[in-house]
Parts: sequence; structure tokens; C-alpha cells
Amino acid sequence: MIQVCRTGKNPTMRHMGRTHRVNVHWLHETFLHPWLDLVKTGTHYMRADIFTKGFETLDKWVHAMQLINHVDPKCFWGHRPGEEIITFGPEPPKPESATGGVVAVPAVPRPTTKIPIPRSATRNLHRLISIADWPKGGSLNDSSSVVLGTDFDTSGPRLSLLSSCFRDLIRDINALLCVVIPDPSFQRSSLFIDVNTVGLVRDVPFATGTAFSFVHGKHSGPALIQGSPLTPRTLHVHDATHRFALPVFKGFRVVVTAFLHVATAALSSADARGLRDLGFRVHDAVLPSTACDVSSSSSGVACGGVEAGT
Repeated sequence: MIQVCRTGKNPTMRHMGRTHRVNVHWLHETFLHPWLDLVKTGTHYMRADIFTKGFETLDKWVHAMQLINHVDPKCFWGHRPGEEIITFGPEPPKPESATGGVVAVPAVPRPTTKIPIPRSATRNLHRLISIADWPKGGSLNDSSSVVLGTDFDTSGPRLSLLSSCFRDLIRDINALLCVVIPDPSFQRSSLFIDVNTVGLVRDVPFATGTAFSFVHGKHSGPALIQGSPLTPRTLHVHDATHRFALPVFKGFRVVVTAFLHVATAALSSADARGLRDLGFRVHDAVLPSTACDVSSSSSGVACGGVEAGT
């Protein structure tokens, strides 16, 4: 059609003037003006698709909405991927040595060990994330940040109130972690999930030991951990004290971190049983003794609802 408009010749679609009332000569004359240009656009950037097609996944729907600028006006101008992360905070002071020189600040070690996630382990993950009823209220794009599993509120340590609403998703993520890391020595009792969250710094002060993180969804603008980007389809094993940076991005981005909550040992017996029912992997020595009576026949850990002996 672009060639027809440029040349004014239409030997193969002569029916257009009769059936569609499209005047090819008028189109040719119009596009001769210098302020008009015809550009071939790929199928993923067709703005009219949202009016003519159906979308089965959330990330494609979000992309189609952004093509027609159907976004929250409060965050539209800030919701853009940047080529680099620029911070305006003060630089840390450089320590002085005894001789008056400047002591070299040791470099921060690379935080993660990367383990590939098999495609079969994520078969149901995207569907469960897409249909989940995430609580809204984030500063950009109505993002969500939730803690599932062990949590701590004004009533003390307890099983997160949202855990029952996300039961299938929690069990699927725990099953994924069991497939990627079958070693029972690694424990986890909570999930920290960021859905389209943007923030300069995100840490988990109530986590201890080793944590496991991965990113899901198609997006540009990676999430960072200690300055290192989280790569898709990869599980990053890192220290629980390491901080995340969630810069502005475009698309659909979900960051999942599994960790052992410091308040796990103070859970009630009912919450401890609920924790294991969700597939979290916690040693018997960490949970209340009454919660371990149901599995007294084996001194194991819970993993995806299945006992795995230590």
C-alpha cells in the first residue's frame, strides 16, 4: 500500500475505488507534500491493533495501551526507560590514610551466583501472575509490592494475610525453586514480589542468610542487585542483605525474592503448618516444635508440599 501511495499506480487492487471508496490518486497527491511521510511499521508497533485484536497476556495488553498513550497521566512522563541510572545523592566520603593519602575503597564483590531456570519450570508462572488480584497503590503504574509467607505486623509474627489469596502462585514459585535448587540446606519462608515497582533502593531488612531472586516479564530497563542486572530465566543466589534498584522501565516486570524471614521461629503452630502447606522449605529446628509433630516420622524439610529428607 505504501508503494501504491508513492507511485499512484494500483494495478492489483482496482476494486478499492469501487468497494472501499478509496481514491488512490488523491492519496498519491496528498503524500507528495513535504510534511507527510510514509513509514513501514512492524506488527508490534501498530497502534490500531488494540481496536481490532484480542490480547491473551498482560504484557501484550500493557504494550498496546502504551502505544496509544492510554496511561496514568501522573506517571506518564516519568515512566520511561533510561539508558543509565543517574542518582543525585551525595558521594560517600573517602577515608584518609595515616600518611595523608586516600585509601582505596574496596570494590563491592559481585553479589550473585547465576543458575539457569528451565523453561518447563515456568510453564504456569506467567498465567498465575497475570490473573492474580494484586493490591494497587504504587506511585507509578499502580505497582504492587507484597510479602507472602512469613511476615510481621502489629500483632507480631504471623503468616501473611495475602498468602491465602495467592496460594497457587506461592506453591508454583516454591516448586520452581525446588527444581532449580534441590539442595535441602537452603531455606526460605517468605516471598517478596514487586509487580511493576519503581524505586531507587529496595532492601529486605527482615531477611537472613541466603536469598534467591529472579525477574519475569518482557521489559526494557532491568532490575539491579548491587549494580548487577537481573537477567531473565535465571535464578540469582545472593546474600539477603544485598540491595535492589528498580529503575524506570517499559513493559511488564515482576521481581521475586525468596528468603528466610527472621521471625519464622516465632510463628504459631497453625501458621507454621500453613507455611509448610504452601511449599516453603524450612528446617524442623527453625519452626515451633508442635508444628513438626505432623511429620515426626522423618526429620526433613518441606519442599513444594513434599517431604525431602535431609
